[in-house]
Amino acid sequence: MPNLLIGGGKLMGYMALYRKYRPRSLPEVVGQKAVVRTLVNALKGGQIHHAYLLCGPRGTGKTSVARAFARSVNCHEGPTPEPCGKCVSCLRIEQGSSTDMVEIDAASNRGIDEIRALKGTVSFSPSEGKFKIYIIDEVHMLTKGAFNAFLKTLEDPPPGVLFLLATTEPHQVLPTIISRCQRFDFTLHTQKDIVERLSFICKEEGIEADAEALETIAIFAEGGLRDAISILDQAISFTGGKIKEEDVIELLGRVDQDTLQSMVEAVCQSDISGFLELIHFAGEKGKDPRQLADDLSRYLRQVLIIKECGYDTSMVELTAEKRKAVYEDGKDIARETLLKMLEVLAELNRDLKFSTQPHLLLEIAGVRLAVTAEDNLAHRLKTLEKKVEQLDKIQVQGKIKEEMKKPQKKKEEKETEKIEESTEKISELQSKWPEFMNYLQEKKERRLCAFLEPAAPLEIKDNTIIIEVRHSFHHKNLEKNKDMVQRRVKEFFQLDLKPVFSLRKEEGEEEDDNNDDEVLQDGEKKKEKSLREHPVVKGAIELLDARIIDG
Repeated sequence: MPNLLIGGGKLMGYMALYRKYRPRSLPEVVGQKAVVRTLVNALKGGQIHHAYLLCGPRGTGKTSVARAFARSVNCHEGPTPEPCGKCVSCLRIEQGSSTDMVEIDAASNRGIDEIRALKGTVSFSPSEGKFKIYIIDEVHMLTKGAFNAFLKTLEDPPPGVLFLLATTEPHQVLPTIISRCQRFDFTLHTQKDIVERLSFICKEEGIEADAEALETIAIFAEGGLRDAISILDQAISFTGGKIKEEDVIELLGRVDQDTLQSMVEAVCQSDISGFLELIHFAGEKGKDPRQLADDLSRYLRQVLIIKECGYDTSMVELTAEKRKAVYEDGKDIARETLLKMLEVLAELNRDLKFSTQPHLLLEIAGVRLAVTAEDNLAHRLKTLEKKVEQLDKIQVQGKIKEEMKKPQKKKEEKETEKIEESTEKISELQSKWPEFMNYLQEKKERRLCAFLEPAAPLEIKDNTIIIEVRHSFHHKNLEKNKDMVQRRVKEFFQLDLKPVFSLRKEEGEEEDDNNDDEVLQDGEKKKEKSLREHPVVKGAIELLDARIIDG
């Protein structure tokens, strides 16, 4: 029964999109080319078998194909792959009122009594079409006794009887039943097929939907077209008819790619506090730990595949912008580290299924991930140290002494015009800060926007703008992107200001003016610092024109 909506004092029927756009004939079926081709050829050649077994994952079109096939065989102009849709048989099958087509849900009618009742009606001749058609959904749910009672009828049915059996679990169907049917295996839909179908539906319904939004729906539908259409239906209600990618992510409770990238970056930098902060932020937004772990696993899988199979691999379906971001992330992560991280997440996903403390397990896994990346860095530094020791120490040290004698070139400092401090200017800048965030979104600077949105401009001094940052993780990333911030500020505010980021100290927090690079608290970071400053390492770098790679 369709849902009822009240509007203007009248009751109006609403049909779900997956029902409204269910294929009416075999050529309309999306994907499943092998299944459709075989059935179409059988209809054209008049080679209609008495029993078919349709197997495959949910939402791949098994029941839709069964109903379309029923229309084709019982159409008054058929059997034909293109039923007329106008005859009595076609219309009644469409309305679900045909006496010649019986649909049975084996999940709720699974006993021997129901099968005996079915056997009692099989002998009746069709009243409207050429066949008496029985569609049995989830046939694997029948009991063993019901299967045995059904076997004789399936093996030798009366003339004009057609059985269409559908199941998501073919291995649970008795081999004696399978051997008496023509079996068709349905496959998951490709992302391309799903996006094309969703685009068609949006066009028919007059819905505006970004390409990224439809691709996100296709990804999270995991090959099920019916699930994808249901998500689209829900997204239309959620947005009012103009669907964007962030709307779909919020609707499904998933984690956006920018956040996932930030998590991976924090792990690779062994920034445990930054990773835990991101988990906390995700929890504040209502993200489920299980969903977050699943999304992070999926993202790292994409990183691994693109890293190993190349930028243009078809194994990962992403937009050009997202593919580039994933590719860049993979360049800085060693293969061994990626594999260990995926192993940690696989173990986490298993444990989360039975845990009553999912947040705790996620935090523990975050620490393990950071330690994994840290161990990889220590291993790489140790390997570098061994290679350096194999060099000719005398030659290296001689090179070092020679280089140390060279006078250092003085850096020329350019004087810049001093920008007069103005309360009016900083007030204007603060008031337009939300507009500046929108400008960054338009420029596709989503990660930069995520770091700057909770920040606040404090004052303009000389040729600098002082920006207060709330979290240390944001502070580190903004320092790395200082040039980009300066460029975007200049574009939007028409002010050439050098950004200076000030980390806000929470109440009770101890002051620490030393940089992270100068004060290394754990043993492994001290080792890394000493190795970088070691005369042998410096000499090797100068001699070989090399550089140390972090990661």
